[in-house]
Amino acid sequence: MILRLNSRRSTLILSVALSAASLAQNQSRIVGGNQASDGDYPWMTALVEKGVDAVNGQFCGAALIDPNWIVTAAHCAEGVTPNNTEVIVGAYNLRDSQSGQRIAITEVKIHSGYRESNEGNLDNDIALFRLARPVTNVGTISLVSAANQITAGTTATAIGFGLTSDGGSASSTLRDVEVPIVSQSAANAAYSGLNDTHLAAGLAAGGRDSCQGDSGGPLVVNTNGQWALAGITSFGDGCARPGAYGVYANVLTLRNWILTQMGQPNPNPTPDPEPNPTPDPEPFPGGDGNDDHGDEPDSATIVSVPSETNGALEESFDFDVFTFDLSSPATVTVETLGSTDTYGYLDSEFEELAADDSSGSQGNFRITEELEAGRYFVYVEAFDPSTQVGSYSLKVSSDREEIGVATLEVYQGDSAVGGTVDFGHQVVNSGSVTETFTLLNPGNADLLVNAARLAGADRQEFAITAQPSDRVEPGRSTAISIRYNPSSPDSHRAALVILSNDPDQGRFVVRLTGTGIAPASNDDDHGDDMSTATLVDAPSTVEGILDVGGDVDVFSFEIDRKAKVIIRTRSDIDTYGILMNGDGDIIAENDDSGSGFNFRLRRRLPAGVYYVAVEGWDDSISGDYDLNIRVR
Repeated sequence: MILRLNSRRSTLILSVALSAASLAQNQSRIVGGNQASDGDYPWMTALVEKGVDAVNGQFCGAALIDPNWIVTAAHCAEGVTPNNTEVIVGAYNLRDSQSGQRIAITEVKIHSGYRESNEGNLDNDIALFRLARPVTNVGTISLVSAANQITAGTTATAIGFGLTSDGGSASSTLRDVEVPIVSQSAANAAYSGLNDTHLAAGLAAGGRDSCQGDSGGPLVVNTNGQWALAGITSFGDGCARPGAYGVYANVLTLRNWILTQMGQPNPNPTPDPEPNPTPDPEPFPGGDGNDDHGDEPDSATIVSVPSETNGALEESFDFDVFTFDLSSPATVTVETLGSTDTYGYLDSEFEELAADDSSGSQGNFRITEELEAGRYFVYVEAFDPSTQVGSYSLKVSSDREEIGVATLEVYQGDSAVGGTVDFGHQVVNSGSVTETFTLLNPGNADLLVNAARLAGADRQEFAITAQPSDRVEPGRSTAISIRYNPSSPDSHRAALVILSNDPDQGRFVVRLTGTGIAPASNDDDHGDDMSTATLVDAPSTVEGILDVGGDVDVFSFEIDRKAKVIIRTRSDIDTYGILMNGDGDIIAENDDSGSGFNFRLRRRLPAGVYYVAVEGWDDSISGDYDLNIRVR
């Protein structure tokens, strides 16, 4: 399974022994399609890292379906928070800062049934983002509402900023491609285990498809002259390969969920798809797969006393487990609030203490017990678990005036962590880097930490090498270590999820990124760092080869007087150049100022020794080039 996520540009500044710089992006476009015209798709939306320009920060697509809401893929939403992500509505040219409206988000809703099946498919791959302000002067796209809009053979259009080929070159302009919707039987022949939440489109012969970078973007159909959203780009086997169609989240079968989450009635209800028969994934601390709260004491959600926590019984026979600690005796009340008819149990670590059905209001349970210091568990289920589902709020209170509040703060060194941590470029299967995060409790109560977990599409590329302590006293800290050791020459994304009893951020998410690079061949023509740089005369022209994707060639030259220096490449590949002084400090860098996709650097420099690093624009690029250095 290949997710259609975009890899983003990142910079690696090498130290004295490794002092080249690397800038890489695997950010290109639709396969077999065309460049769209500005204004063709005003509801097209790009997801970008907060505070990062669109070219470097874009990682997924989305569609504006309401002035206050966009829809995207669930795998694009993993690790996304209002603190680390923004959207650009009406995105067309990522290099144009005036293209589209850049808007913050306030809420992320991921489908509770989102999961990766045993066959590697993404079920219910859909999420909604609430915008911080309504979008003005931009039309929205409607949702398909009838099966005859997406029958086999119907021409659909995929839109995005993804790859032009399987591992192709980069573009920052929106593109589109027409692909026919295929029958369920044809889709099942290409991928085992598909269900009604999937919609496939493409050609049996290949050649036209969405690709990496298009994830979350729209698949649309034209009905009576109006665009309608039919699918959300999800996954596929490579890009545009024969017999391997693109797979999209089926908007028709997910329409009910979309409208319900937005608080809108559904004028054309469609039955929800049958649950996927594949078994649930293994539980993780604080939840079991896509369940909002754990089903066992070991995966219970930690809550404070006092606190109020939202929950949902997502399906029949679902139940949620919570845990809290008392440092001294207290009379504690646990109760549910809301319209769902709940049943509750209160247990100690060793026995059941109490159970209740309807002592609270509206069929909610309410249990009050005098408790000694220790650890306790609350179980919430439906009164009739075979049929009842719905949301609720669990309230825990005490007769004590002040029990204290735990607070979680996460640091990397001296810097607070609240967004994305980039592990840089590492050689596949031989290069690794470990980052350590400090979990600090500046509150006035013990911080209770469930074992941290990794989530996201590429979580297998990262590993937790040291778990934090499960209890952190006020003013103390613990640590967690994450290792990145890539297994493929790609950009990788995951999320570190930390669950605690912090009442404000009980689910703390750190987005993780890193890029794997292929190992250099033994016959690399030029060194990859300052210590192995190729010495060239200035002025001169030297031939070079980027032997493999991710290769970097470093050259050194000396000028004996103050002079104007012009450095450029001539080639058929897309090169990127970095000029550094003798200490390895970057003086200038450039992408496409030369002819074609070649770089051109011009600087007036004092006498001294300098270094030039030549690399591909992204980690897929390899090939020949000429490096020309002129001195005036």
